[in-house]
Amino acid sequence: MKKTLIVLLLSIKMYSQINFLPQQNEYLENICYWDQHARKSKNNCSDKEINYIDSVNLLKLEYYINRFGFPLTKQYSETAYNGVFYTIQHADVSVQEKYISNIRQAADSGFIVMKKYAMMYDRILNRTIGKQKYGEQRYHDTLDNYLKYIPFINIDSVQFYRKQIGLDSLDLNKKLKLMVK
Repeated sequence: MKKTLIVLLLSIKMYSQINFLPQQNEYLENICYWDQHARKSKNNCSDKEINYIDSVNLLKLEYYINRFGFPLTKQYSETAYNGVFYTIQHADVSVQEKYISNIRQAADSGFIVMKKYAMMYDRILNRTIGKQKYGEQRYHDTLDNYLKYIPFINIDSVQFYRKQIGLDSLDLNKKLKLMVK
């Protein structure tokens, strides 16, 4: 806890003078870097360390949003928007629910791809009711080593829902075999 507080205070002090967009963009890109670095270094980072990075990133993002608002302009880079998205995607469901309308707005504006909105929307549904709408959530079935879809709210309408937001249709019968190392 002490380590978390020190990192947070240093981050706030370091970024408290942000007052123009290039630094704001860099701040969000840095969040993306650490999120992805931890996940790409899975062999070197434990789940506990990844959770720590996720919690620090969330504190930094919420500080940013409280100070500047949710970023919704074309002046931010794709990496900056990915930092926002990944931080929220890796947070608790209450955080995801808090920001899902902002993610939708960013997707509608073309700042993030609509697939990411669908992914977060389905993750929220999966965590709250155990189902999904768009088909962006799968799980690993350890019995046969395949990726399988989380159950759907309405499997007969999934293609319609996807088309409504501009996503390609899914082959719901396609099985993806997992590679085991």
